[in-house]
Amino acid sequence: MQPHPGGEPFAPHTAHCRNHPGRQGIGVCVRCRAVICLECTTRIAGINHCTQCLEAAGDRVRVARQAGVPQRAVEILSLVPLAVLAAAVAVAAFYALAFGMAMWQAASPGGLTSGS
Repeated sequence: MQPHPGGEPFAPHTAHCRNHPGRQGIGVCVRCRAVICLECTTRIAGINHCTQCLEAAGDRVRVARQAGVPQRAVEILSLVPLAVLAAAVAVAAFYALAFGMAMWQAASPGGLTSGS
């Protein structure tokens, strides 16, 4: 560990906080991927969030509430991209399974046609 001009020791291979260059980063924000120090980190369920991303998320919720959108609707709408991704994965898995079954039948004795 080396002393930093700000007085705090830090390891030379560590990154520094985006908001406080004199401080050692202790984590990375899950949304914006910025290196953040202890003061700038909010851990929710063991996941790091920076103050800017939390403020932005709060702003989106406030705007939705002011527009009269119920909180439950905001929560459901935030899950739409995840639902679309899950549906795409399910369709891809179905087609991969169907293709695999067709290839398996083609490779079996007699192939896809029965011999007469």
